[in-house]
Amino acid sequence: MQKEDWQKKGAGHRQRLKDKFLKQGIEAFTDAEVLELLLILGTPRKDCKEQARAALKHFGTLAAVLEASTAELQKVKGIGPNNSFAIHFLHGVSRRYLKHRL
Repeated sequence: MQKEDWQKKGAGHRQRLKDKFLKQGIEAFTDAEVLELLLILGTPRKDCKEQARAALKHFGTLAAVLEASTAELQKVKGIGPNNSFAIHFLHGVSRRYLKHRL
């Protein structure tokens, strides 16, 4: 598969994930899809499915991924500074939201 073909396929997959969220909400997602969609926000033009699966395998749960340190996250192949920032940012936003909801 040529690079241009992969980029078109990858772009379509990203859009399908976004559309799925907009139409069905977070409840329709597996933990791997949640993490994949989060990782693509910090990874332009690259498929993030394998990184999401590897992170879940390494940490065991989505919650454990969100709570992992930057150093631990970056031990997962394909997760770099932008991805770990996005994960920590989402975790922080979630915690703030829950704090104010309680």
